[in-house]
Amino acid sequence: MWYTNLIDKKNIPDSLVRYKIRSLLKQRISDEIEYDKQYQHDKLMSLVKELKSSAIAIHTI
Repeated sequence: MWYTNLIDKKNIPDSLVRYKIRSLLKQRISDEIEYDKQYQHDKLMSLVKELKSSAIAIHTI
């Protein structure tokens, strides 16, 4: 990504990077929350089934 070099060269303060990571995680969690418990359970079981049938390492290079 375009910002990787900036982060690696310490041109962006760690506190700013951490702040952005927290905000992205917060958004991701709110996107994943389902208020229908049965739908949430089915979605989780679908993910578990997919993970059990997938390779252990994907795109590691």
